[in-house]
Amino acid sequence: SPCRVEEWFQLVPQLICEEGWDVLIDGAKSCLLHCDCPWGGELLKIRVDAHVENVPENPSHLLVRPEVRALYGNGSVSKFEDLQMLIHQAPGEAFIEQLHSWGLGSFCSSFLEASDETCSEEFSMRKSSWQRLSRDFPGEGDSSLCVQGDSLGLLLCRPKGGSRYEINGIFHVTEEQFKQWNSIYLRLLFESASRTARWFVNRPGISDLRSIDRSFYTTLTVQSCRRGLPLLPCPPGDVEDEVVTIADGEALGLDRWLRFDAERYGSERFYLSQYIKIFLANLNVHSNFPTYNSLDGNQLVSFQCVVRRDEWNAVKEAFHKAFLMQKKAYRRANGGNSAPSLSEDAAPRPL
Repeated sequence: SPCRVEEWFQLVPQLICEEGWDVLIDGAKSCLLHCDCPWGGELLKIRVDAHVENVPENPSHLLVRPEVRALYGNGSVSKFEDLQMLIHQAPGEAFIEQLHSWGLGSFCSSFLEASDETCSEEFSMRKSSWQRLSRDFPGEGDSSLCVQGDSLGLLLCRPKGGSRYEINGIFHVTEEQFKQWNSIYLRLLFESASRTARWFVNRPGISDLRSIDRSFYTTLTVQSCRRGLPLLPCPPGDVEDEVVTIADGEALGLDRWLRFDAERYGSERFYLSQYIKIFLANLNVHSNFPTYNSLDGNQLVSFQCVVRRDEWNAVKEAFHKAFLMQKKAYRRANGGNSAPSLSEDAAPRPL
């Protein structure tokens, strides 16, 4: 079964096409369709034409990352405690435990989280799933949330101009489940899911949540490595043959520097994410600083990495003070006037 949106499209090529789906219910601004599932059972698709009240500047930012929803609430005060992050894998990818209501509400929340009206704590259960957000796939401005765990589904939002979005909820059910549902049950599912979809993109507090999400991470970029890779501070007590020394760093304990060797750290090439992690560890600032090579499902070029803004703000003063000494050591080792520089908030460059 698919765990990422790209795998959904590989396994179900007709995912967003008209062909290949049988219509169960055709409404004015929404419809319910189904098809055979490649890995067994049935796929149901609910497609809803929704008006978004506060359209994000970047259309692909309609959906909010799962880790941000877990840390800052779901956009509604009454649902603040409903999500808990158990594992944070990468920006846009987390293992989430969340509250689901029984019955129809649970079924809808497999891909859309039940709304305030359909979620009742008196009859509720907690379910866990990997949730992976992706942006600008399959088209620019698209955003999706892939859910894999106790439930399996995909929420795919596509801008249609102005404040209009097409929201597609695709989720898996067993053949036995599908055969048991009569037309009345399907109609109830269809109406509930359609309401939930429109609520989900306009729920109270969602604009604030999108604003938090937009600045939650920052992208770091290293540049000007014309004469070789940047250097690393030599850890205290470490004895190395090839050490670059500078007198200016002696007062700060930053007089000894090492050439970065990717193979030494188990990599085939330079990755800024690894370099930042080792740099801060050698400074005794952070033993395992979280850095990431990907952002919202997109792998970045090796000279970029992503960090949480609040975590970076806590260490960047110490980093930049030491990195200034790195520049002096770099010029001492390689000659010339150029030296690597590090910038923040650069535009991400996917591979």
